[in-house]
Amino acid sequence: MSEETLWKEIEHLKFELERQKAVNEIQQVMAHYEAVHLNPAYIARSIECFADWRDDISADVSDWGCFFGYDAVKGFWESQTGDDLRGGIFFHTLCSPCIQVAGDGKTAKATWMSAGFETMPAGIMADEAKSFWCWGKYGIDFIKNPETGEWKIWHFKWFRTIRSDFYKDWYYDSANTMKGQPGGGYDHPGRKPSYYFRPYRFDEIPAPFPMDPEPYEHYNGDFRWPFGGKALEEKYGVKYPEGEYEKYYNVNWPENI
Repeated sequence: MSEETLWKEIEHLKFELERQKAVNEIQQVMAHYEAVHLNPAYIARSIECFADWRDDISADVSDWGCFFGYDAVKGFWESQTGDDLRGGIFFHTLCSPCIQVAGDGKTAKATWMSAGFETMPAGIMADEAKSFWCWGKYGIDFIKNPETGEWKIWHFKWFRTIRSDFYKDWYYDSANTMKGQPGGGYDHPGRKPSYYFRPYRFDEIPAPFPMDPEPYEHYNGDFRWPFGGKALEEKYGVKYPEGEYEKYYNVNWPENI
């Protein structure tokens, strides 16, 4: 092996090591997200997990609206706290991670399954305190800060599977899953309708979303990967606002990364 070939191999191995390191760092970001998400007194700190150096971050939770831009996402998390938070808890675990770091090492796509339970404090997110089973799955884009090397959330989507009364079988209670954010939710010019909301129902075939990400070389600005392509989008009724999707997700503009 020539010296030139050896150095190329060393550089390649160093780069692959950085990609493996990225997987661990991304896991840490999500662990911090769940830690501050546990107690509604700290839920506003969720913004710490997002890419604050970019103006095109997004957060889409169930059917509560898709919030675009740093100010909108920050305000969304801040809207879920208040003065009297007695009894409130949002306990979500992280299971079965699938993390694909791009070949160029600049972005990553990831999914997690999440089993959990919630109690909404009275007056903040519900008229009265109530406990639920709440299970679902995350589909998230991550991006690496080119200056600091930190990994943060870029595009965030929580796919609710069930949110059922703690005392009821979710098979029979699934049709009563809560829709919309209580009280109408947080309003902001950067809030758009959620692109997809189809939780489990006993009378439907469950949707497979989000699909696990596949290996990729470079991000193309397309956050449609969780839906697995046009055929599945049509089958399960995924609809995007015409013209707005391309605008907010910078479709086919990879030079913005």
